[in-house]
Amino acid sequence: MSDAPVHHDDRIPLSDPEEARILFGPMDGHARLVRELFGVSALVRENHVVLVGESRAVARVREIFVRILEEIRKGHAPPDDAIDRLIRGQDDVPVEARPVQTRRKVTART
Repeated sequence: MSDAPVHHDDRIPLSDPEEARILFGPMDGHARLVRELFGVSALVRENHVVLVGESRAVARVREIFVRILEEIRKGHAPPDDAIDRLIRGQDDVPVEARPVQTRRKVTART
């Protein structure tokens, strides 16, 4: 038997494109940090975040992203620095959340 890490992919459903924007951060900074720290690639495909990497690392990143999504879905988007601390394992729960603003379609009234 081989001791090589098992690569795995996992999908996290998204309710809104804004969720991906918050999860990935400005200029995809949170996604890059996840790749650097855990070796997990995070991609958006259709209405899912797809995590690809070693099984344990994918499971850990999934926990982090699900925790952030729970806050977003409650209407509280954690600030970028709180998300960075959570990814780095420096904070247990994002703090100082700001209200989530979703982008609505603009339609003409006349």
